[in-house]
This record gives sequence, structure tokens and C-alpha cells, in this order.
Amino acid sequence: MHTIYSRAASKNWIEETLHSVSGRRFWLNLGRMISCWHSRSKQRHALSKLDDHLLRDIGVNHLEAERESAKPFWRA
Repeated sequence: MHTIYSRAASKNWIEETLHSVSGRRFWLNLGRMISCWHSRSKQRHALSKLDDHLLRDIGVNHLEAERESAKPFWRA
């Protein structure tokens, strides 16, 4: 009887561990995604503020900058 209980407890422990690992992975990935979105939003805002001279320096024309700046933060 003790062996059966130990196997059941062991199985529950494994399932809980796997669940928590996938849970941690989910939150890590969510954090990375939010960080990426925030960074992308800030970069697009900064791009929208550049004048034509600076846009030429980075090889982007005004229309391309407007198009990129108009994209939502979640779209790459």
C-alpha cells in the first residue's frame, strides 16, 4: 500500500512541476512580448519625430517613416 501511495504522490509531484514550469514559461514569454511591444511602440514614436534630414541619414524616406509609424505596436 505504501508503494502505491508513493507512486501516486510522485505522479502528482511530476504533474505539478510540469504545470509550474509551463506556467513560468507562459509568464516569461508574456513579459518578453510586452517588452517587445513597448520597445516597438517607442521606436515608432521616435521615428515619427525625425525630420527629413535625419530620415535620409538612416536611408528612410518620409512616406516609409509614416507607414511604419502608423502600424500598431503588435504588428512587426
